[in-house]
Amino acid sequence: MAEVKCPECGGTISSSTEQDLVNKFRQHAKEHHGMEVSEEQVKHMMQKQNK
Repeated sequence: MAEVKCPECGGTISSSTEQDLVNKFRQHAKEHHGMEVSEEQVKHMMQKQNK
């Protein structure tokens, strides 16, 4: 299970695959915060949070 915490609202987005998690986070950022986030930005954030 992969997960990432949204830095804007603190919500946790999780998924069984990394690619699905990236897609879910990008959708969350757009729908809830009006932000466009690239796939690379999400992957960087995931790496940073999992250190």
